[in-house]
Amino acid sequence: MGHAAELCAPPARADGYARRRPELTTLHRTLSAHWPAFVEQAEEAGGLPSFVLREVQDYLRCGLPEHGCALLVCLDCGKSLLVAFSCKHRGFCPSCCGRRMSDASLHLTERVLPEVPLRHWVCSLPFQLRHLLGYDRELCAAVLNAFVKELSRSYRRRAKQVHGLSSIALAQTGAVTVVQRTDSALRLSVHFHTILIDGVYVCDAADGGAPRFLPLPEPSAAEAQELAERVAARIERVLRKHGRYVDEQEGGDAEQEAPPAEQVALHACYEASARGQQLLGASAGKPVLRLLGAAPPSAAGDERGVVGEARGVNVHASASVHGRDKK
Repeated sequence: MGHAAELCAPPARADGYARRRPELTTLHRTLSAHWPAFVEQAEEAGGLPSFVLREVQDYLRCGLPEHGCALLVCLDCGKSLLVAFSCKHRGFCPSCCGRRMSDASLHLTERVLPEVPLRHWVCSLPFQLRHLLGYDRELCAAVLNAFVKELSRSYRRRAKQVHGLSSIALAQTGAVTVVQRTDSALRLSVHFHTILIDGVYVCDAADGGAPRFLPLPEPSAAEAQELAERVAARIERVLRKHGRYVDEQEGGDAEQEAPPAEQVALHACYEASARGQQLLGASAGKPVLRLLGAAPPSAAGDERGVVGEARGVNVHASASVHGRDKK
């Protein structure tokens, strides 16, 4: 413990820079200690795909100078800096994913999102779809497309009513979506976070066809409920089109294809993660141990937005912010 404490406080340079120490993080230490045994157990169940092994192994080497580094030296003053190579993967490396997140956020705020009101929408899905969408990325994209199309349609219909447009075809919307794959307990739970322009653009013929923004008020509870019902119906059509039957009785499971022979263990990992169960070892099939702290205090009136729910599909519209509010 004394040695670890010393490593936790690396000496800072005069300019404040200190090397990142991934080997001291909880994630890195946990994987370093248990990953080899997990891989061995997975081999007995069919083995993990090579891309999974490569992702984890490269993460365990990310940021460690002994696995590759560059020495940068200023030819004028002689100042030097040792920089360890990074894995640059998109899986779960906190450093590399964080860098991509920052780059994407800057790109969106500076070059994509217009300076008009924006609203954050969240669409969560029935339990029986979480494993299926987590494993089948093509089906996940089709379900996301169904949600975004119905959300856009809802805005265009509301714009026609509020602003007296002759046709919803005159109204245009815009959205950016991020697919989140886990819930607060790190179980597999695919759901969508969408930033939508909180209004529509119309092309004004009197102004040479220049787009003009028309804002919309916050959706009502009835409008959110109608949206949820339409999204649920459209998702069911998508599932049937892809040959995935969903039992309409509550608790029914989506029909699943047999996984490829080389991905049996990965398929089992997805299913166990969605159910929050142990996969391997003596506790296989039992709920995952969770360490719970005290619930954060919640003040009355903190919950904002409107919610609609239909057949396990939940849509939530949070408060609107203006595109000029970069933070």
